[in-house]
Amino acid sequence: MSPTTRSSPHPRAARTLILSLSAALTLLACDAPTDTQPKSATSETSAEPRIPQITWAPPEPIDLQDPDALPMHATDVGQPTLYPRCHELFEPEGSPRAWPLDHDEADATLFGCEPEASLTLNEPALRLVAYSLPRPADSRATDLRLVAYDEAGELLWHQRIDRQHQGDNFTANFRGSFLTRVDQQFICAGTRWQGGTQALCARQDSGEVIFDGTMNFWSGIDLVGVGPALVGADINGLTLRYPFTGVEMRHRAFGQRGGRTAFYASSPTHVFFVPADGEPVLSAWNLETLEVDWQLQLPGKPQSNSGQTFPALGLLIFKIDDTLYALNTADGAQKFALNVGVDNPSLATTDDALLVLLRRSDAPPLLTALNPREGVATWSALAPRGALDVGTDGSRIFTRSVRALREITLKKPAPQAGTDD
Repeated sequence: MSPTTRSSPHPRAARTLILSLSAALTLLACDAPTDTQPKSATSETSAEPRIPQITWAPPEPIDLQDPDALPMHATDVGQPTLYPRCHELFEPEGSPRAWPLDHDEADATLFGCEPEASLTLNEPALRLVAYSLPRPADSRATDLRLVAYDEAGELLWHQRIDRQHQGDNFTANFRGSFLTRVDQQFICAGTRWQGGTQALCARQDSGEVIFDGTMNFWSGIDLVGVGPALVGADINGLTLRYPFTGVEMRHRAFGQRGGRTAFYASSPTHVFFVPADGEPVLSAWNLETLEVDWQLQLPGKPQSNSGQTFPALGLLIFKIDDTLYALNTADGAQKFALNVGVDNPSLATTDDALLVLLRRSDAPPLLTALNPREGVATWSALAPRGALDVGTDGSRIFTRSVRALREITLKKPAPQAGTDD
């Protein structure tokens, strides 16, 4: 018997297997991404989340230059009160003492003496004031005194910030002072100069100095404490500094040039920036994430020195041409607009209103209260001649001239005939 041999596969079955494999490979090739096919949303090359772009659609401006169109109200104006300079109040004999201000008049007195910066904390209960000291006979520069008081008004500690290195250039280089808390345990105060940013940081409980020096950067905002960092905004972006050394720990670039002709404003949570060149796009930089929360294309460039924020009301206010615009800081929604002419009005807030003091060359200043939620003027009144600024203490309203403070109160309407008292 001849040996048994295995038969080879059936020719038809082999052809079927080959065709099946070819079809599978063809399907895989069709599913693979090509240069002409859109890529999956989960692709590594997919675009980053888009920044919300807010539409510019402000309400019709309220004309503060036309009192006849405003709800004018009669007022009582208090007698002028002259306040001494802050250093005369806090250290009349040349050294800081216990809290010298009457409890009920503390805010009004501070508004009258004009400290360079002040800060009130709740936990722990601290009140801090930074004020200029008398100018030495041989210098145009004033030093800055920082004092810290507890809830009972006892002096906890004080520090002196030496600014004599500015010498004859003090007035030209001075851009404002700041006072903030960092990491819930350090107090940092200092001055922004044209050529740098000077700071002193101390432990809030003892006043022990942990840093005292000038950081080599120009800041468009008052420095603010965010977590463990002291944050400023230079000509290129956000700069985060160690409070112990002033050394930069991180930098987040704006992507466009800033500087003296750019627009900066800040709140405890955001920096608002419009670049010096290019399209006037307002970006809201989140200080926690260091990302842009929203952007708004503006019709023109805001005045670089016009930005103010009011955290209690959630408002950012800036000026373009002759108009003030108020935006919601959280989402960029436009709340109201005010036609104010050439003036950059003084602004202040009560618990539920924004106060605008419009200085006029041909008439007494005009004081207007606005409802920030509805964007309407609730009342307007003539302020005392010579008033330059408006301030508040709770519901109390004050105006300040060169040295004098006056309280403004609305007159109650006269009772109508036939009504009960």
